[in-house]
Amino acid sequence: MTVSAAVRLPSVTALRERATLESFAGPMTDFVEKPLANSGFGGSHHTLISVRDPDGTESTFVLKHTVLADDWTCRLSGGTRSREAALLEEDALADVWEIFSRPYLAFADRTDEAGFLMEDVTPFLFPDAPEPVSEAAEALMLGSLADLHARFMHDEAAALPWLATPVAYLSLLGPERVRDAPDTLPAQLSAVLPSGWKAALERVPPSVADLLQAPAAELERLWRGLPHTIVHGDVEVANFAIMPDARLCAFDWALMGWAPPSVDLGWYLAVNTARLAGSKEKLISDYRLALEERIAYRFADAVWDRLERHAVVTGARMLLWRKAKAVEIGKPGAAEEWEWWVQRLAAIA
Repeated sequence: MTVSAAVRLPSVTALRERATLESFAGPMTDFVEKPLANSGFGGSHHTLISVRDPDGTESTFVLKHTVLADDWTCRLSGGTRSREAALLEEDALADVWEIFSRPYLAFADRTDEAGFLMEDVTPFLFPDAPEPVSEAAEALMLGSLADLHARFMHDEAAALPWLATPVAYLSLLGPERVRDAPDTLPAQLSAVLPSGWKAALERVPPSVADLLQAPAAELERLWRGLPHTIVHGDVEVANFAIMPDARLCAFDWALMGWAPPSVDLGWYLAVNTARLAGSKEKLISDYRLALEERIAYRFADAVWDRLERHAVVTGARMLLWRKAKAVEIGKPGAAEEWEWWVQRLAAIA
């Protein structure tokens, strides 16, 4: 169903018009819209559009609508426009869609809102269950991320001003957010983030607490000089799907950025705790091998050590608060997960 490029339309309303839907699905007798539940915190709304053709065959699309004033991830990461929309019309980043299958068919990008008409990839999503993905699926995920990182590494033409920065990832959910006004975060987060960071900082050694509470700009200076590339920014397993042609489909690019590839590595380790096919050490090693294979050289151990430390600190600043909450409620496996992160952070501090 995917066309050669996503079509830009003048408004979000135009994305759901009959003529638009027929341009992708062909003649139809009717279509029905149904709201979709969204488990994320990004502030977007999703609608399932079911289309029926004259033969009675049904096909489905997903319409994503983002009001930028409600998109806290964009706002707090320094974004002034929809990064997903910017990606779809940026020639310097066209190779992203040589690496990933593109679900976007059409989009609208306005000053205050953005909308996306997408293929419905629901049948190809990873199972929504807290269980490990297969080794083959994890290899596809890591390999595709390595393809992305290798393709744009050191490519200054891709370092566009609207992309998120390393500082943005370090500060997005970090301890400094506890000091912000409650209405700067969605209600689901403002209810748990302060208590989560309080629990986390009380449980870690003083040196780790100092590291975690250091200003993001100060931490970012520790890793200047590392290779930069395009990163997806939100590599939760739920944001990907394995398509019938065995390619990986990637969506939710709202946090994409220009940063060390370790941003994606650290976020992957932190957010996909229950989804890893093996140990964290194995995943780190597998990713390194995949990336080095694609860039055709081996990182000096000192450089890789800095990348790995950056991954750990970035991942911890994103989600250590949630891991502390998991320990508090006695979630199975939470204590072991907590110890891994604290031991790594202690070595860095």
